[in-house]
Amino acid sequence: NQTLTLSNVWSVNYTVEVALLAGLSLAYLERFWRKHIPEVVSMIFVPFLSLIPALILAHTVWSYWLDNW
Repeated sequence: NQTLTLSNVWSVNYTVEVALLAGLSLAYLERFWRKHIPEVVSMIFVPFLSLIPALILAHTVWSYWLDNW
């Protein structure tokens, strides 16, 4: 039996907020790259160029920003 404490609620909210911001970043980056990369190489480069910066943002900027908020 695990009791519900404020720290448990905060850790869930923190994880959800980081995931939400990472998802929004991913959506924005994917739309940006779809407009600027030719259709022929789009299937290879768009996911790569979208996921890598979104992961970096999630692990550095968003987590730092939410930690100090």
